[in-house]
Amino acid sequence: MQKQFLTVLWLGLFSVAAQAQSSAFTYQGRLNLSGAPATGLFDLHFSLFDAPTAGAQIGLTLTNLAAPVSNGLFTATLDFGAGVFSGSDRWLEIAIRGPSDTNYAMLTPRQFLTSTPYAIRAANFSGTLAATNLTGKLPDAQLSTNVALLNSNAVFAGSVTASNFNGNGYGLINLPATSLTGTVPDARLSTNIARLNSSAVFAGSLTATQFNGNGAGLTNVPGRIFEVIPTAIDIQAWPNTGYLATNAVTAVVVTLPPTASIRVGETVRVSGSGAGGWVVAQNAGQVILVGTLQATLGQNWTPQSSNLAWRGVASSADGSKLVAVVAGGNIYTSTNYGANWGPQAGPLNWRAIASSGDGGKLVAVVNGGFIYTSNDSGTNWTARAQLANWTSVATSLDGVKLVACAGSGVISTSTDSGVTWNARTFVNANWTSVASSDNGMNLVAAVQGAQLYTSVNAGTNWTARDSNRSWVAVASSADGSRLAAAVNSGGGIYQSTDSGTNWFITSAPTAAWTALASSADGAKLAAMFNLGGLFLSEDSGLTWVQRPALPSTVGWTSVAMSSDASTLVAVGNPSQIYVSTQATTTMGTAGSLRGARLSAVELIHCGNGVFMPITSQGTVRSE
Repeated sequence: MQKQFLTVLWLGLFSVAAQAQSSAFTYQGRLNLSGAPATGLFDLHFSLFDAPTAGAQIGLTLTNLAAPVSNGLFTATLDFGAGVFSGSDRWLEIAIRGPSDTNYAMLTPRQFLTSTPYAIRAANFSGTLAATNLTGKLPDAQLSTNVALLNSNAVFAGSVTASNFNGNGYGLINLPATSLTGTVPDARLSTNIARLNSSAVFAGSLTATQFNGNGAGLTNVPGRIFEVIPTAIDIQAWPNTGYLATNAVTAVVVTLPPTASIRVGETVRVSGSGAGGWVVAQNAGQVILVGTLQATLGQNWTPQSSNLAWRGVASSADGSKLVAVVAGGNIYTSTNYGANWGPQAGPLNWRAIASSGDGGKLVAVVNGGFIYTSNDSGTNWTARAQLANWTSVATSLDGVKLVACAGSGVISTSTDSGVTWNARTFVNANWTSVASSDNGMNLVAAVQGAQLYTSVNAGTNWTARDSNRSWVAVASSADGSRLAAAVNSGGGIYQSTDSGTNWFITSAPTAAWTALASSADGAKLAAMFNLGGLFLSEDSGLTWVQRPALPSTVGWTSVAMSSDASTLVAVGNPSQIYVSTQATTTMGTAGSLRGARLSAVELIHCGNGVFMPITSQGTVRSE
């Protein structure tokens, strides 16, 4: 066989299907035999090398047997496998054997493979590929797991920069507060944030330049001076604050805190250094209990009912229910601090009357008649005990234990609200007056022209006290420890601070005393004298002051007071009923307290807009 020459035309066509791509390509060449185009069947060997000469063979040797050649042209489909085209240069070596040849003839030179066969590399491409060579869309499944997808969570190991973020920012950290706009809803805030509309519990210390408002519940608070605000103009008061009125011309008006803004137990203090003094003004629904103000007791009196032969009078503990008896007339009752009176039982020769603390149970005695009791504030009465010249009667606070005394007779006691009575016959004497402690156990009784007597067991046993005097009236504190006794016919007023064991004369003037009354604590005493009037002591009898508002031409027979002495009631023969009650200021904005220069008052809130003085100094009066 003569030497053959091969002229090659590289077409580089991939065998491509719609679903997948193979590693085969088409090689087309021209074969000349003895200088002319060959025709016939030839055996062809194809091998790949990594160099134009020598070098290493890449992949397998492919053999096409009896490949047809027509007019010098032949076509061969070659598949060396996908891994042979890694990106490095490749040369194709061809050997040919004719129909009558035994051996293959190697054609030279080797044929350099251009880019077209390298399209096979796309199936396993791992090198650099220009983005401009890509068309269409890659499915998500063909992307690296390091690619952020819109429909799944993305975790970036590095920083992320964007000019605008929208949507849910859950999980963001280290976000500058200056990057936030708008208002963050409370529901989005941590439960560790203190909110204005709920209670806050701080685990650590809390520091602020100023605290205002309700400090209830604070513990370990260092003591501080009660804050006092000097003011020359009208001012709205704050709880637990004092105000010093400094105006030299007009009174400074200090308006109490609104009821909703002051807690029970909180106080307001007002004092005045200016000549104009001060006024404590009230809000709607507020009132001040002023019965304990020194300048108020017994200053003003109001006559009620008619001129009658009044002999006895009594008061409930709060002074709202009053009762009085007329010698030869009726029993009269009032349920509105003495503003109105109505007749009840009678007419009889009533001599004295007593009231339980609530005013529901009453006991009255008739001189030359029976003892009468009522369990309905005086509407209905029942005759009790025996006939006697009864002169005085007293009751425990609950109206259960009663004691009555008679002139030229004995003392009788009851432990069942007057249903049954026991005569105590330890001595027959001209008993003039009897008084009881709140529990009914401690009693004191007076005898005209003889001694005083005390009992510590509800009248079972009695002990003579002090000296023979013209004792006419006695009074007791609620606990029975402080007692007072008055002497008629130009005598004085005596007092005991040890339940009657020892007695001493007070500074009260010598007068024809006829009646006595004591507050529950024994600090306030009222004493009446015939054809004179009323003397008051507010320091347990150390000093006495006459109240000149009562007429001095009346033969005063009896006086009574409420537990706090805010209500006083006095009767005479003949006279009207005289009532002095300043239990409260006028309700609402019409009521007020007024203080002169160098006066002061401190008010405590009792709840529901009710205030009460706990200290006062100087001249303070209610309006």
